[in-house]
Amino acid sequence: MTRNRGTSDVVARATAGRRAFGGATRGAKASLAFGAVILAAALLLLLAASPSDSDLSSHRDAQLVPPGHAQPAPKPDDGAPAMAVARRLGNQQSRCADCHFANFDAPARRHLEEWDVSAHGRNRVGCESCHGGDSTTFDPLSAHAEIIPGTDARSPAHRANLPRTCGACHAGPYVAFQRSRHLELLQAGDQRVPTCSTCHGSVAAHLLSPRALEAQCASCHGVGQVAERPEASAQARDLLESITAVRATLREAGSLIRRVTDDERRASLEYDRRQAEVPLIEAADAGHAFEFGALQERLATARRRAEALMGRLLGQ
Repeated sequence: MTRNRGTSDVVARATAGRRAFGGATRGAKASLAFGAVILAAALLLLLAASPSDSDLSSHRDAQLVPPGHAQPAPKPDDGAPAMAVARRLGNQQSRCADCHFANFDAPARRHLEEWDVSAHGRNRVGCESCHGGDSTTFDPLSAHAEIIPGTDARSPAHRANLPRTCGACHAGPYVAFQRSRHLELLQAGDQRVPTCSTCHGSVAAHLLSPRALEAQCASCHGVGQVAERPEASAQARDLLESITAVRATLREAGSLIRRVTDDERRASLEYDRRQAEVPLIEAADAGHAFEFGALQERLATARRRAEALMGRLLGQ
C-alpha cells in the first residue's frame, strides 16, 4: 500500500508538471504572438515615418568651401532610393577611421592621425571622399572594393588628379590653378611641378611657412635648376609673409569687433571686415594661379581696408 501510494504521488506530480508546462507554453506562445503584433506595428510606423525619395535626395554631401566662394552645384540625383540612403548614412558617420584606429596593423597610421586633427576631420570629410570605398560598412572586402591605390593614375588621390579631387570642395583655388602653367605640366606627367599636396600636405591641410615655400619654389626655379628664376622664389616668400600678416590683422579685428556692445556699430565694423576679406581671398586665388602681379594688387587693397578697419576700432 505504501509503495502504491508513493507511485500515485509521483504520477500526480508528473501530471501537474505537464499541466504547468502546458500552461507556460501557451503563455509563451501568447507572449510571442503579442510581441509579433507589436513588432509589426513598429515596422509600419517606421515605414510611414521614413523620408521620401525626394527628401533623401535633398541631403547632399557637405562640402568645405572657402569663404567668398560659391557652393559647387550638387550632382544630379540618379533617382535610386538605395543610393540616396547610402549617401545619407555616409554623411552621418564615416566608419573608415573608426575601423583603422581600432586595427593597429592598418597601413598609413600617421596619415590617419593627421586627418583626425585636421580641418577635414573636424568637418567630417571622410576617407572615402578622396580614396573611394564604402564608408558605411565594417566588412573589409566591401569597404575596400572600389579603392584604387594613390600611385595608380586612375586614383582620385594620384598627384595629377589632386587638383580636380580637392577642387570638388575648394572651388576657388582649383579654378585659379587651372590658369597656371604648372597644371599643364602636371597633366603632361611632369613629376617635378607642384600639386595641392606640395604646399598643403596630403591630408593635414596645412600651409608651408614662407621660408619653406621659398625653398620649394627654388627646387625648380633656383640658380642652375630646370626653370631658373630665383627672383620668383624670393617673391613668393615675401607675398606669403604679407598675406599672413593681413590675415593676422583681420583675425585681431574680428576679436575686437565681437567685444563691441553697440549692435549698429558692431554690424558696420563687421561689414568692413568682410569687405577686407574679399580682396584677400582674391589674392590667395591669384597665388594659386601664380599670377604675382594680380596677387600684389589684390593684397594691397586688402591691406588698405584692414588698416582702415583697425583705425576705426582703435578710434583713430
